[in-house]
Order: sequence, then structure tokens, then C-alpha cells
Amino acid sequence: MLILIGRGKSSKEIAEELSLSIHTVSRHRQNILQKLQVSNSAQAFGIARELHLL
Repeated sequence: MLILIGRGKSSKEIAEELSLSIHTVSRHRQNILQKLQVSNSAQAFGIARELHLL
């Protein structure tokens, strides 16, 4: 999901691509931000790249 976020896809676009509900995608996005202790998706993507998770 972080790869899709990094590509600038919205929660709606990610939900459609992964056949998930938009609520599920939004919740996962919130969980990622919380676990990485960042305030936006760009910061989360940057940390994931630094940690070689992507």
C-alpha cells in the first residue's frame, strides 16, 4: 500500500485497485502514519524508503 501512496494515489484509487473498501484503506493509512509517528503520507513514504521497506 505504501508504494501506491508514494505514487500519489488517493485512498479511493487504492481501494479500487486492491478491491478493498475505502474505509479499510483509510484505516490502514492512519495506522501507518501512527506507527511511523508522522503526520502525512509523504513523510511515511520517505521513512519507508530510508528503512529499505520499499
